[in-house]
Amino acid sequence: MDRSAEAEDAVQEAFLDLYRSQSRPDDPPAWLFKATRDAAMKIRRSETRRLRRETAVALTSPNWFEPTVESRLDAETVTEKLQELPPELREVVAARLWGGLTFEQIAVATQASTATVHRRYNQAIEILRDRYNK
Repeated sequence: MDRSAEAEDAVQEAFLDLYRSQSRPDDPPAWLFKATRDAAMKIRRSETRRLRRETAVALTSPNWFEPTVESRLDAETVTEKLQELPPELREVVAARLWGGLTFEQIAVATQASTATVHRRYNQAIEILRDRYNK
C-alpha cells in the first residue's frame, strides 16, 4: 500500500470514528489529528504484520520456479543464513528485498531512524556474505 492510500484510509477511519462516537469531542481539530495519527499507526502496524507473515511464508515455501537443483540449494542456504540473523536485521532485509519498501518506509514501520535502518541493512548483508561464503 502506498503512503497516500494509507493517509487517505487513516483520515477516513478517523471520520468514521467521529461518526460512530456517542459524543462530540471538545476540541474537534485536536481530536481529528490524534484519531488520524492513531489510525495511521494502526494501518502501519497491520502492514508490518502482513509483511512479516508473507515473508515467513516465502522463506518456508519451496522455490518452484528455480531452473536447477543447485540453484534451489543455494536459495535454501541463503534462507537458512537469513533465519540466523537477529530479528531486527532480518526484518529490515525482508522488508527491503521481499517487501520492496524504501529505507524511509522501513524506518516508519520499525520506528527507527532511516540511518539506523540503513546501517542494519548493510550489517545484515555483510553478515550474510560472510556466512554464505563459508
